[in-house]
Amino acid sequence: MASGMKPAIETDGPRALACRVCPRAGCDDVYAHATLRDFGSPREMFHALAALAAMQRVRVVSLEALGMANERGQGRALLEQAFEGVDFPVTWLDEGAASTPHLAGVVMHAVAGAAVKRLKLRGRTVGSVYDDGAATYCILRDLRPEDTSLPRGQQARIVFDDMVAALRLAGMAFADVVRTWFWNDRMLEWYDEFNAVRTAFFNEHRVFDGLLPASTGIGAHNAAGAAVVAGLMAMQPKGKAVRVSAVDSPLQCAATEYGSSFSRATEIETPAYRHLFVSGTASITPGGETMHPGDGAKQIGRTMDVVEAILASRGMAWGDVASAVCYCRHAACAAQFDRWCAARGIASFPHVAANFVVCRDDLEFEIELDASVSQ
Repeated sequence: MASGMKPAIETDGPRALACRVCPRAGCDDVYAHATLRDFGSPREMFHALAALAAMQRVRVVSLEALGMANERGQGRALLEQAFEGVDFPVTWLDEGAASTPHLAGVVMHAVAGAAVKRLKLRGRTVGSVYDDGAATYCILRDLRPEDTSLPRGQQARIVFDDMVAALRLAGMAFADVVRTWFWNDRMLEWYDEFNAVRTAFFNEHRVFDGLLPASTGIGAHNAAGAAVVAGLMAMQPKGKAVRVSAVDSPLQCAATEYGSSFSRATEIETPAYRHLFVSGTASITPGGETMHPGDGAKQIGRTMDVVEAILASRGMAWGDVASAVCYCRHAACAAQFDRWCAARGIASFPHVAANFVVCRDDLEFEIELDASVSQ
């Protein structure tokens, strides 16, 4: 089965962004990745991404700045200088901004050949909507409560309600959601409470009666001081030939068996392509326990075996990966990840590694990714 990706785009200058282009029926999805270790400074990363956007004539759908501080809006100011204004949703997560070595990077999702509508909630741009010919997509980012003095559970509920409100602006409902992201400040202190809030919301909206979205839940601080920052991707098919389904993990149990309400992966299938969303995945046994507790190198191996099995179950391989994020509890995990890939002969795929907290105190590493193939 042929890969759905065109060759990587190269930018002018001595450095290349890690990019993949996924052809669609009516447009192209473009995923670009920049890492601090390659560019040296946020300013250089932002200018490279802005140059790519201008050169390829793409519209930015969303941008995640991982492991970079935005205190007093300084990071945002650099981003706006590079893009000469920012009208797209941006998520800033500064967990690990003081790590040594400093792991940080940017993931930019853009589209070529499609109009993009922006969504605003309480005056802030939080979403982008576009049409690829097969379906209409809504991407929401940087959803967070305004009142950060509220208890964390209440803040989480506000974020879920904001998801519904923003989706309504796009003519969608939560039943259209395929993928979610939750970046929780001090996650290990209240992850059980967060899961209870999510499960209650899902019950109210009858999510368990339909598609259970793929998801990532990671510990991450944000400059706004919110208990949680969230994002999602929703999709409305344009015909019966387009469908979305949950994908099981051959090497793991369902996350619902240990209280987390998400699917291991979800897949959108159209006559022209399939796109797979693999949830945040870590070193978990088939019974739901942590495997190799505290051992980063072994956990990376287990995690990658799990992801490889999910990819293989859908006729995909590492070369079909369009975008990935590696969440490393300790900065050393990034080097261990690189060594594991080299030892297995896995060619580099587009990814960003950053220093974040995984959802269990004995987990060192987690990875999420998207993969795409043509039909």
